[in-house]
Amino acid sequence: MIKDNITFVKEVKIKITPQAQMVIDSSKYSIEDFKQWALEDIGISLGGNNVTIFLEKMYKKEVEKCQHP
Repeated sequence: MIKDNITFVKEVKIKITPQAQMVIDSSKYSIEDFKQWALEDIGISLGGNNVTIFLEKMYKKEVEKCQHP
């Protein structure tokens, strides 16, 4: 039975959208405050929804491969 998280460290590119920047800019907090909160306090979690999206994308790739050999 799987019951523990898998944790790993990897360099990633993270985008902060213009919408998020505008919202932060209208507050008393900075982008740096937001980045610290997002990356250090909550981290990045991949769950069941992410797996579903991944499997759908892989399925579509396989279908395209079969249609265009």
